[in-house]
Amino acid sequence: MRACAVAATSVVLALAGCAHKPLAVAGCNLPMTPLEVAVPATGAVGGLTSPYESLIEGALQPPPGAIATTGPAVALFLSGGSQNGAFGAGMLDEWRSKGNALPPFRVVTGISTGALIGTMVFTGASLKAIDGYDIGSEDELLKVKSRNLVGQVISGAAADLTPLRKKLSMLLDDGMMTAIADADAQGRKFLVGVTDVRSGEASAVDMTALASRWKGAPRDREQIKTCYIETLVASSSVPLAAPPVYIDTLMLIDGGARFGVFRAAEARVMARLANRMAGSTGAAPLAFTIINGSLGIAGQCPFETDGAKPDAPCPASGTLRKWDVLSLGLRSVDILTNEVYRFSAKSAAGDGHFAQIEPDAALHPWTEAGATRTCTEWLAIDNADKPPPVQFHKRYMRCLISYGRTRMDGLEWWKLVR
Repeated sequence: MRACAVAATSVVLALAGCAHKPLAVAGCNLPMTPLEVAVPATGAVGGLTSPYESLIEGALQPPPGAIATTGPAVALFLSGGSQNGAFGAGMLDEWRSKGNALPPFRVVTGISTGALIGTMVFTGASLKAIDGYDIGSEDELLKVKSRNLVGQVISGAAADLTPLRKKLSMLLDDGMMTAIADADAQGRKFLVGVTDVRSGEASAVDMTALASRWKGAPRDREQIKTCYIETLVASSSVPLAAPPVYIDTLMLIDGGARFGVFRAAEARVMARLANRMAGSTGAAPLAFTIINGSLGIAGQCPFETDGAKPDAPCPASGTLRKWDVLSLGLRSVDILTNEVYRFSAKSAAGDGHFAQIEPDAALHPWTEAGATRTCTEWLAIDNADKPPPVQFHKRYMRCLISYGRTRMDGLEWWKLVR
């Protein structure tokens, strides 16, 4: 017991000195709107309850002088979910393929991996979203800094997202940035969720406004593009998994710390617009929500298993697993984040245009190099790699892309938007 106490004291003293100097990207002045959890007015659809709802409502209504269309305004809401974003990318590329094109979304919102998908599909470039998840190795997205919990704390995170930054820089070429800016001129909006650690509040960053700034300032394009990319990375930076992103004076992390998906405010906006259009010839807006996950959380085996085998079966009895402060804290964060996602998605699940990863994904077949296996089996093969991936399982993600295509084929969302 004495030796354990001495060792624990040494670790605590070592970790106490592991402060990290902020490396900030300056001069971004991000166009941000607070994601307030507003209480709707008593009664029916009421008036606007937050600046964010005003922003969404303005984007869903045709701008003055716009060419009249018979189709509805379309909004797309994308959740976080790390590697599970492969599911959403597969769904949306299948929508593009079967519908000949994605609709010109009036609003796209994204959290974490949903932000990465959203920046591509907002302009119809779903194949670029597929490219983001169809990888040859995890090194294309992150650089592992430590596989040890104490080492992760000393390093500040398990991994560095510099490879993701480079990949985004290539995908976001001048044509893509121009298309996003042009969408802003049409009144359309692409919004990304981030959480400021210092204030504890979440905000929506108007990426279309940022792209407009890029288009209008040729001499500052490199700097503004850096601000754009850093915002996407910030929305994806889960604490301990990746370091926080400093932009100006803000310390930003994964938007999923506060909202798994933007949805409650949008549901109120949709209801107001539908109510306003009742009895008119106009079409009420349509909302589509993709949850890049199952909203469940994997259980942990209570007994010791063979640590060398990630897929080792849980014994029916045995020695209870040991615990430590760091692993307990990380598990608690997983549980709390999962609860945030459940609350965020609850209002979207009843509108009929909703998709998430269902239990049948585990048995979905995918063929690669002549071998057909289920997504669960491909995941086990990924985990058998030396070293195993920390977060992004390449074969499993390709299987999820296929599963997403299958789900879209069943839903046929392209038939709802002509």
